[in-house]
Amino acid sequence: MTKIFSIEKELKHIKICFFGIKLRIPHPIDKQFIREFSQHKVAEKTILLVEMNNCHKETLPGYYKYLKDLGYNVEILMSGSSENVFCRVNDNVKIWELRERDLEKLIQKDYFKKYERLIFNSKILYKREDIDLQEYLPRLKSGRKENIYVQHHIDKLNDKENCIILANPAKEIFLNKFVVNPHYFGEVKYPPKNDETNFITIGELDAKRRNCGLLIDAVHKLVEMGENNFKITVIGRGSLDGIPENIKPYFDIKGRLDFSSMYDELEKSDYFLPLLDPENPAHDRYIKFGTSGSFQLIYGFLKPCIINKKFADVYGFDNRNSLVYEENADLYESMAKAVKLDAKEYSRILQNLKEMRENIESNSVTDMKEVLHGKN
Repeated sequence: MTKIFSIEKELKHIKICFFGIKLRIPHPIDKQFIREFSQHKVAEKTILLVEMNNCHKETLPGYYKYLKDLGYNVEILMSGSSENVFCRVNDNVKIWELRERDLEKLIQKDYFKKYERLIFNSKILYKREDIDLQEYLPRLKSGRKENIYVQHHIDKLNDKENCIILANPAKEIFLNKFVVNPHYFGEVKYPPKNDETNFITIGELDAKRRNCGLLIDAVHKLVEMGENNFKITVIGRGSLDGIPENIKPYFDIKGRLDFSSMYDELEKSDYFLPLLDPENPAHDRYIKFGTSGSFQLIYGFLKPCIINKKFADVYGFDNRNSLVYEENADLYESMAKAVKLDAKEYSRILQNLKEMRENIESNSVTDMKEVLHGKN
């Protein structure tokens, strides 16, 4: 009988075999989850933060903190696993995790009026091609008040929509009231500079996002100069090819890490390397219409960045709070300067970076408050 008819549970589907014919049907929404979600009591003045993608989760603790500081209760609803993104947040964060397909079904049902408002952490869904959330899910539900959306693509920003953005690289005045920059990750220590300088770069090792060749060339020149009191910590998906044998010992390649391990490595580092290339047209998006998660980590963990002037000018980095170089070939000189920087000077740079962060936080809280009160 098992050869004629069988049922097998897979990750996203139920596979049914009947007389040699195989069918895959999506799992029904977890009834236990629906029961718990629909019946649980929600405190007054509660906002539900929703992430429909399997990315952008690192921004959730930052928005969570701003909302808590403004006196709101906050719950999290997300696609897939939280991957322990709240591991350093000393709070009893209520997190609901659901499969992507099931979350799409749930968000179109009538369970949300007990929340004051829903804030969607991504306006764009990353499917086979990018698609606007409201177009993809036309029956999208809301809380008692209008939904708010985080638009990660400034070129798609519509000032008639109730949106906020992470950063304002375009420096356009009309965007100022929308900027709410999340860079809180929880409890963070700010250790003094290491005896052996630790540079770190985090993110996918893809030419569209960072030029790893610049880093290999810079390390090669540093070693040629006789500098050896440093290491490079590399975190992210992908491979770092073409490292000459003589400089391989300076690289500590970790691969992709969970948030907890990544935060630990970042906390132990001294400088952040965004590795943005002014000669690569693909990197112009970080000036015009997008931002990089690297900057959120730089702010949150107070790690001075070593960055090209073209990008530094846009984001407010200068030689008071970071190390800025003019040409790609000058990266190694800034890294050499970073290695030699004494503890006192390093501490001064950290203090300036902290002041920059506090200014960003102050403006972000103000803008978030105005968005919540419907002033945009």
